[in-house]
Amino acid sequence: MTAENKNQIKALVIDDEPFIKNILTILFEMEGYSVLSFDSGLDAFEQAKKSKYDIIISDYFLPHMDGIELIQKVKELHPYIASILITGVGDEQTVIDAFTKGHVNSYITKPFNNEEIIRIARLALKEQEIKKKEDSFQEELKEKIKEATKQLKEKNELLEKGEKETKKLYDKLKEEERLIKKKNILLQKLSVTDGLTGLYNHRYFQRRIKEEFIRAKRYNFPLSCLMVDLDDFKILNDTHGHQVGDRILTEFSMILNNSIREVDMAARYGGEEFVVLLPQINIDGAAILAERFRMAVELHKFFGTDKPFNITISIGVSTYPAGDIKTDGDLLKAADTSLYRAKNTGKNRVVVHTIMGEKAVGGGEILTIAEKRKLLSDITMLLNRNIGINELLKVFLNRLKESYDIKPDSDMLYAIMLIAKNGEPYNFISTGVNGNYKEEILANAREVVKSREIYLFHSKDNGKVFSAIPIITDPGTNDENVIGVLNISTTIEDKDFIKDISNILSIAIKGAKKQE
Repeated sequence: MTAENKNQIKALVIDDEPFIKNILTILFEMEGYSVLSFDSGLDAFEQAKKSKYDIIISDYFLPHMDGIELIQKVKELHPYIASILITGVGDEQTVIDAFTKGHVNSYITKPFNNEEIIRIARLALKEQEIKKKEDSFQEELKEKIKEATKQLKEKNELLEKGEKETKKLYDKLKEEERLIKKKNILLQKLSVTDGLTGLYNHRYFQRRIKEEFIRAKRYNFPLSCLMVDLDDFKILNDTHGHQVGDRILTEFSMILNNSIREVDMAARYGGEEFVVLLPQINIDGAAILAERFRMAVELHKFFGTDKPFNITISIGVSTYPAGDIKTDGDLLKAADTSLYRAKNTGKNRVVVHTIMGEKAVGGGEILTIAEKRKLLSDITMLLNRNIGINELLKVFLNRLKESYDIKPDSDMLYAIMLIAKNGEPYNFISTGVNGNYKEEILANAREVVKSREIYLFHSKDNGKVFSAIPIITDPGTNDENVIGVLNISTTIEDKDFIKDISNILSIAIKGAKKQE
């Protein structure tokens, strides 16, 4: 445990698995937290009686009491403590109980990502801080209302003393009552809206997405999510100043509100990022709406400088139900991944999350023109390298992985199966591919040799999509021959480009064979 100081965040960590408990303790101590860890809910609760804590991170399955009960009891002692529930397994009822009974800020399943749990902890602390301020504000408001009510009572007593003042005092009381109601409505609105744009705020969005996801799952309705980011907004802010930037965000929000239905929900997620929930809209409808909105922003003239100017946006789209989307967190993460792809493939585009990977709306290709040129240049350089065939294939796959992976931790798989003259596979080189897929790649390689065309197949264990691309030497001649199959675990949109790469690779393979 780190030495405490006055401003240090105090955390309780509870998990009956020593390894997980130690990992969490070290992780949060590295972030500067003061951490006390326990393997029993009862011990943790006794400690909570002795001292005030800022956040509790608890496993669901614990001795003596489960994580939800523990968080309930601790919140009775410290109402504004942030809380995160962690569990290895959990059904829908567990999730519902966590949020309705335990009032947890977030729910995470094992195994968890270290960076993700730190980010969630920060959001939970921030959410509880906002709740504390809001409750304090509400208490202050109650006192003012109480005082106003007292004054109203006193004024009513004055009304009984003289008929002449009755009408005048009555009208004044009604006006004050109207103002109080108006202020209450305004305060309620301010608690859920963003002060600059007038859209819903991040905190309210987190509540709504949980509610909408539970409803969609219960009634088997589609639920789509858009993550929207203004392209190069930081440059615009630095160039024209924050006042112009704020004006653009406000005007942009008006376009967004005019582009969605009344039942839809738009919120400012943070900075220049926005999020939209589309109940009962499937993936096709969400993609159409997103593309229409993107075009509306691109064509709109924004003012605030000497000359009107245009801005562009990038949008990531995800929809439940989908095979890899099980929770509201999955839905949001999928939209964020698609947004990341849109930002890193040229911006000003809509990218949709599917079980077969991220796809740009309108048949957009995975790589930009600049990325294609760079990749072709790098592949061509392989022709001049004096290396063996196995090293050649590994270098090629690693370079291909750098270009096509959506994120550094992407689970995309790449492999090459070389084919002998008799049509039988004889060499297998892979990057990121485990043994579970080798036999399936081998079986489908024979289909590619027969057809000499790009072939799609699904893995048997988890339905992962593979594109199998023939590597052909001397295409279009009498000596044309398939010498290998390139496998990538995604659906390839730009088929002509990947064929060109494969043909260039075939030349490099022939050269390496001659050297051997």
